Amino acid sequence: MNTFHTYHSSIKTSVLRNLILPLGDLVFGQKMMSRLNFLEKAQWWHPQKIYEKQFEYLSQLIQISYKEVPIYRNLMNACGVEPHLIKKADDLIYLPVMTKDMLRAGYPGMSRP
Repeated sequence: MNTFHTYHSSIKTSVLRNLILPLGDLVFGQKMMSRLNFLEKAQWWHPQKIYEKQFEYLSQLIQISYKEVPIYRNLMNACGVEPHLIKKADDLIYLPVMTKDMLRAGYPGMSRP
C-alpha cells in the first residue's frame, strides 16, 4: 500500500469516526458510535463470552416477546412455557413454534399489546 493511499484511508476513517457517525447519532438517534465501540471490543472476546452474550440477548428477546406480544404470550402460556425458565441453549426446545398460519389467524388483534 502506498503512502498516499494509507494517508487518504486514514483521513476517511477519521472523518467517519469523528464527524459523520457522531453527527448521524445526533441527528437520527442511531447510537452507531456505541455499537461500533461495542463491536470493536467484542471481536476479541473468547468464544464462551460471545456465546453467553448471544444467549443473554436471546433471553431478553424472549422476555420482551412474552411481555409485549399477546399472540406469543398466549402460545407460550398454552404450552406451559415460562420465559424466565429458558436458561440455556438446550431449553430452547421448549419454545413453541409459531407458524405463519397462526400469525395470520391472530392478526391484527393478537399481534399488538
